[in-house]
Amino acid sequence: MSAGDPAAAAALHATRARLAERAFEAAVAADPSLTQRHDQPALQRLLDDTATLIETVSRSVASADPGVTRAWAEMAVPVYRRHRVSMDDLVTIATAVGTVLDATLAPDAAAHAGAAIADAIDVYHWHRRLGGDARKRNRILHAIYKGA
Repeated sequence: MSAGDPAAAAALHATRARLAERAFEAAVAADPSLTQRHDQPALQRLLDDTATLIETVSRSVASADPGVTRAWAEMAVPVYRRHRVSMDDLVTIATAVGTVLDATLAPDAAAHAGAAIADAIDVYHWHRRLGGDARKRNRILHAIYKGA
């Protein structure tokens, strides 16, 4: 855990709750319908998971290995599916986390964090194409497939 930037990782770990709030506010500003699709307990879970994502990114920054965040994202996807959270919402939140971390970290640590966030977004995009995602369906295609 010293191949990357352990000092920046420690700073991320110490301020993850505040950074998660800032990132979640940025995600809601980017997609205001996020608060309409999810009730208050679900939004609180997403905020807690945003802090966990930042914690995981801090481990990626410390180890200079974005695979840590990729592995966490892979393990978190089934939980999000069970709670009916779309992968598009996760991409929005991860993008907001990346923006907040870019503004917070030094350039070297920000590069490690950016690679980790990009890996998580790749995982969410890959799982988005699988059936069962809670995204809004195209009504016209749905009518054609149902034969209406």
